[in-house]
Amino acid sequence: MSPPTRPPADPLQQLRALFPELVSEGPDGAVLNVDVLKTLVGDRTVADADERFGLHWHGKRRARQLALTPGTGTLRPRPEDGVNGDGTRNLLIQGDNLEVLKLLHKSYAGRVKLIYIDPPYNTGRDFVYPDSFQHSLKHYLEMTGQVQGGRRMVSHTEAGGRFHTDWLNMLYPRLWLARSLLREDGVLMLSIDDTELAHARMLLAELFGDEGLIGTLVHQRAKGGGQARHIVKGHDYILVAARNIERCAPLRRDKVVQGRTETIDGREVLIDDDVVRKRFGKYDKASGDRRCFYEELLECKGEARKRAIDAGIARGDYFLQPWPNGLHAICRRVPLDEASSKLYSIIRVLSEEGKKDLEALGLDDVFSYPKPVALMTQLIRAATSGDDIVMDFFAGSGSTGHATWAQNLADGGTRRFILVQLPEPLSEADKQQAVGAALCARLGRPPHIAELTRERLLRAGAALRAQHPATTADLGFRVMALDTSNLRSWPSAPDTPADLEQALREQANPLLEGRTEADLHAELLLQRGLDLCAPLRRQVIAGKSVCALGDGELFTCLVSHIAADEVEPLALGILAWQQALAPAGASGCVLLDSAFADDLAKGRLIALLEHRGRMQVQSI
Repeated sequence: MSPPTRPPADPLQQLRALFPELVSEGPDGAVLNVDVLKTLVGDRTVADADERFGLHWHGKRRARQLALTPGTGTLRPRPEDGVNGDGTRNLLIQGDNLEVLKLLHKSYAGRVKLIYIDPPYNTGRDFVYPDSFQHSLKHYLEMTGQVQGGRRMVSHTEAGGRFHTDWLNMLYPRLWLARSLLREDGVLMLSIDDTELAHARMLLAELFGDEGLIGTLVHQRAKGGGQARHIVKGHDYILVAARNIERCAPLRRDKVVQGRTETIDGREVLIDDDVVRKRFGKYDKASGDRRCFYEELLECKGEARKRAIDAGIARGDYFLQPWPNGLHAICRRVPLDEASSKLYSIIRVLSEEGKKDLEALGLDDVFSYPKPVALMTQLIRAATSGDDIVMDFFAGSGSTGHATWAQNLADGGTRRFILVQLPEPLSEADKQQAVGAALCARLGRPPHIAELTRERLLRAGAALRAQHPATTADLGFRVMALDTSNLRSWPSAPDTPADLEQALREQANPLLEGRTEADLHAELLLQRGLDLCAPLRRQVIAGKSVCALGDGELFTCLVSHIAADEVEPLALGILAWQQALAPAGASGCVLLDSAFADDLAKGRLIALLEHRGRMQVQSI
């Protein structure tokens, strides 16, 4: 006989053991829900006027406000950290994903086809993020050691419990911003386990609507076994939501070949003998045969549909396959590499495959539970094609970027990725982080997770190039990092005349020390809503270096001196270049205010650009 269970010493825990519904989460942890207690003891003074269906938690209003607060920083290029920086359209961004999502809004709103995220599962210790709603960029810089100061983070401990509110407050504003980045036919996929599955689903239902929830995929990640008190859990979930369910195409998977195939001109094709049912619906014949044979077309589908089939046969779209009893099935040939069917709700890719992916790159034990490339290629294949954008703002081990490259090589696509990863510091004293921290030390890199993400991409790209030496696919990536603005801010209230004089001297050069032309270009692209991978062209006009970003949407001339007699030839040269590039919309032009000898010269240049080229001119 087992000994009796000793009741918890904490009175609140004793109440929870008897009546779980009495205890909920408040701003400082577990609290007693007095209204529920009154209801349980029969107190009729409790009204149900405030009851309503939905997901509610402490801090939700504040989290929503945080999503609406504009970003305050910028993204600075790190060309030495990427591969093929000038020729690639892939991005790895190091920074707090909340702030980064805000900064990306103008440039990528309504452009992303697939957002896949594998956020922290809220298992007790596994998520860290800046905890200040008002000063997230400052706290981010402190947390990652980029400025002096404390490193306050929200990080669960086993003693603190698994507070759902912390997790929801972390995820809600990020999902709110993510939805606005999706195309109208875009899809969001979110990996999760049992701990937060119900809450995550309700959160997506609130943000995307019940009609936007496509479904839940079950990812079988283990075969069985293991230690468990009640149930051995060998699966996780992937919630799938659509920005606009009416515009979202069916999610696809590679065709499971069950029928006959043949080879034509060196290309394997599948013989699809179920054309009529797929086009016009099942034929409920007494025999139960789902096919409608050619001899039965008129009777079963009518004259108009028979004419449509006959026209397809005449064009060569369909052919007749002899069948028993003198019948003929209506068939078509589908190239096997183009064949697909709808995505199935269970995906079987074991987690050990993700470990093997890293071992093949010499990155053994650097990441815990990396997502397998085989899983990610299935998801990317299901929702994207062509030159679609794939985003992952919890990039972690970089599997999404690796899989995007692999899928492009498999089907000839030109998809591009945007990965975002927090530079969370690594410690060799932490058992789970020790291998990654040691690798960073050997490589001479800062010890943080974003550097491991970068290293995985470097090695994956090199491995894929070695496997496909003749490929022209984009296997590069640019690296950018979250930072403060490149431009000096005017002090709100100088304390003394000396402070005012110092501020005026500093404003003579608007760029902060150490910031480059490339840094400023990136900030201008974000401000104007242009692609961060927009091409940059450079010309010398009237002896001055001028840059054109994109297809002429933005011109910059950031030289330190423009003389009065150089104004007209410079303006006319920029206008001629604008006409040659023929941008689709209005162009902008950015100049340094300090470059002009006087306001008359600056005014003359601006007037020429605005009047003749209808440019929006900005001097800084």
